[in-house]
Amino acid sequence: MTWHWGSFDLGNILKKLLMLAAVLMLTGCNTVTLLWKPGVSLSQKQVDYDQCTIMAMREVPVNQVTHYNPGYYNAGTTQCNRIGNSVSCYQVGAVNIPGSVNSQDVNQGLRDRVRDRCLAAKGYQRKVVPVCMSSKQATEANNAKSINEVKCGTLSIK
Repeated sequence: MTWHWGSFDLGNILKKLLMLAAVLMLTGCNTVTLLWKPGVSLSQKQVDYDQCTIMAMREVPVNQVTHYNPGYYNAGTTQCNRIGNSVSCYQVGAVNIPGSVNSQDVNQGLRDRVRDRCLAAKGYQRKVVPVCMSSKQATEANNAKSINEVKCGTLSIK
């Protein structure tokens, strides 16, 4: 089915917009956070990361806080009109906003900072970079001699 509006083919335009949105979702927002320490294997990075995460959990335990919002309800008013022998009534101004429950660990941010300081003390640097879009980019990133040379990342970067 083709829809036309003036001289525009709306069906074709919608297809192109959907394809553009899909491409942007797949490529535009994907990043990876690198842990950089020259000469360290991926398995050693995992060990160090786990040790720092466990230490941070011990120093800054979970503090789960639950907030309850009771919501709001107002039945409004009933208004009636008489037309001849019949009466017509309807509700005006009724509002119903349901309550909600939200839980969060209020210590998460502090725990992340403690973990990051532990990793820094072990010699790691962190950098957020876009995901490599080609094998050439990934090879260049894997062969980088310093974190400043890394322009993109993969899960297997050193």
